[in-house]
Amino acid sequence: MNRPKAQQSRDGEVIGGAFFLLPLLGLIAPGAWEQDPSTIGITLESDANQPAQTR
Repeated sequence: MNRPKAQQSRDGEVIGGAFFLLPLLGLIAPGAWEQDPSTIGITLESDANQPAQTR
């Protein structure tokens, strides 16, 4: 596209600003500061349940 340099620069500023500022908005959410351990679960499988390896 043949757009003026000023327009291209403005596009870069908008994209760059969104790239840095949008993740910071997540820090405002309560989930970033308070986790409820009863709703977070991790299941680990033992090595005994792994299928046999073939060559």
